[in-house]
Amino acid sequence: MTNTMTWQSGVSQAPVPPLADGMPLLGSALPLMNDPLTFLEQQYLKHGPVFTVKALNRRFTVLAGPEANQFLTAAGDAHLSGRYTWATFADEIESKYFLAAIDGEPHSRMRKILKKPYSRTAIMEQLPTAVTLTRTLLADWQPGATFVVFPTIQRLIGEQIGRLLLGSGPGDYFPDFVLFMRTLLNAVLGQWPKISLRLPPYRRAKARVMQLAADMLASHRAQPKSADDGDLIDYLLAASADNPDMLSEPELLIGALGPYLAGIDTAAGTTSFLIYALLKQPETLARLQTEIDAVFAAGPLTADRLRKMPILHATAQETLRLYPVAPMVPRTVIEPFTFAGCQLHAMEPVMAATGVAHFDPRIYRDPHRFDIDRCLPPRQETRQPGAFAPYGFGAHTCAGAGFAEVLIMLTAATLFHELEFALADPAYQLRRTYSPSPAPDKHCRVRVVRRRG
Repeated sequence: MTNTMTWQSGVSQAPVPPLADGMPLLGSALPLMNDPLTFLEQQYLKHGPVFTVKALNRRFTVLAGPEANQFLTAAGDAHLSGRYTWATFADEIESKYFLAAIDGEPHSRMRKILKKPYSRTAIMEQLPTAVTLTRTLLADWQPGATFVVFPTIQRLIGEQIGRLLLGSGPGDYFPDFVLFMRTLLNAVLGQWPKISLRLPPYRRAKARVMQLAADMLASHRAQPKSADDGDLIDYLLAASADNPDMLSEPELLIGALGPYLAGIDTAAGTTSFLIYALLKQPETLARLQTEIDAVFAAGPLTADRLRKMPILHATAQETLRLYPVAPMVPRTVIEPFTFAGCQLHAMEPVMAATGVAHFDPRIYRDPHRFDIDRCLPPRQETRQPGAFAPYGFGAHTCAGAGFAEVLIMLTAATLFHELEFALADPAYQLRRTYSPSPAPDKHCRVRVVRRRG
């Protein structure tokens, strides 16, 4: 499809956006609580790419669909900001330069600093090591064992991230990371009351997480390595010499925790959805395993071999499309504009529902079906303008998108090469939980059938 929507800066006489479906007093609170992405998709199909949602005492405007994604990519950073939403997060972690809460030159400068360690290239260079590490972590997954998918994959991803980027995994601190991140995000996004940040369990988890960061910094300072020879913390310590204002001690503490905070929900959620989708489609899993087995038979997984695995790449892409783990991005209007014939005013809260475009029937054939062929030639449906935005948009696109995508692919490749799985309940149908990132619910359980590798 082509974009026929236009946008214009400034205030106009255009009407306000239409109001989404809702009930008296409650507004749209119940469908937003139960399945927000499906609700926003339905409202997009009914109202178009801009509409207003009321939910109890909250009111915000939604930008949705491929038209909105094209606007957000082209002009979103000029009209929208995340700093008002993420100010609480930044204050709680005492970070002046938390990436999601800054715009303009400081944001560009911080992204430039973080680009190298979080890049696709950074993990591509470690592929053989990453596969060996993953195999080691899977050694205890014995035939007959049954586990809940999401928390198990969370631990796996946490250990991978920690050992690849920081030299060690979270170990006994893992539950603290989960509690700290989940409470803070839910409070920032308005899902939980702000008083959650004063409760003893959260304060204890935060104290332990911050102490771990301080210990990691102290250990690296005691045995320094160069930015080229060391890990992420060595890189940040070296970069702080040239950027003392942006990489002060609070920023270094958060930098040391960043891989965990960014990955244990999102990368783990995507990998969990991928496992479920493949176990529900044995024919797709067979295609993937044929490709994976042939590559592993030829030798270690290298960057060149990974680039020549179209089925694996399409599987990851289709998982990100059908099960987006960041389907909505909160923003605030900083410069008024007109979009799709409706006026948005300064300081108006906005939800950029980037994941809604993933289900547009004008773009995607049978959009609610897991179909990896839509990501392969000749269809390549995800390449249409505005059709695919799993990592955000514009200057605020996820800084670690390339790293995360490779991590998801190498994890999936190793899992399905080494082990054969089956759903513990073959009749199980996916139910998503939001806390706040989407993930399969606790009833999504998998059984290890046998070892393949």
